[in-house]
Amino acid sequence: MRQLIAGDRTKLEKVLIDHPENGFSQVADGVYLYTTTDNWNKIHKLRDLFDFYGIDQSELQIQIIPRKQEFKLYTIYPSKKGKHTANDINKDSGKPRLMFESENIKTGEFVRANIENLFLSGYLSKEKFEKMCTVEGSKNLTHRNLPLFWKLNQGENKNNYHKNTMMRYWSKAYEYHGQHFLLFSQWYDDDNPRDNISKRSEFIRWYNEL
Repeated sequence: MRQLIAGDRTKLEKVLIDHPENGFSQVADGVYLYTTTDNWNKIHKLRDLFDFYGIDQSELQIQIIPRKQEFKLYTIYPSKKGKHTANDINKDSGKPRLMFESENIKTGEFVRANIENLFLSGYLSKEKFEKMCTVEGSKNLTHRNLPLFWKLNQGENKNNYHKNTMMRYWSKAYEYHGQHFLLFSQWYDDDNPRDNISKRSEFIRWYNEL
């Protein structure tokens, strides 16, 4: 850590310090990470740190748990089995198992956590990803003329698109298979579900069929 802070300045300098301070959380002895940001940024900053010290990322595991109606990075630690333990991955398909299926959390939080886990695992192939960037490939989930993943042009965010459309997407931009995009956000806990199938159940069915 002393080498990182006192040596050549890197992109980590703004998010890592060696002492307690507001907005920073301890991740190891004498190492504090700036955590007042979203999960995606936390994870990538930690990965930058692992790269700096030459740690093989295939020996890391990331877990996300719900707290106070939001998802926060919980812990990250070495695992001889790779990024996920045997209980996290379906042995036959290689797909991450659904998280929080029995937890009493909002449908939107449930969907976002499991899609983010798909991204982290790398399970979603480019072909399947591209399909969900189309209206036709997404209509059984979104039930609108909107894709599950809204592709962004380089350097753009949701403010560059029509407000009435963007209100149906979360603001956070993701990157997967080299493409920046937004995630569809309309996942309600239905009082009157379509064809007696709730959005949560629809998502679970879609996930299980991936």
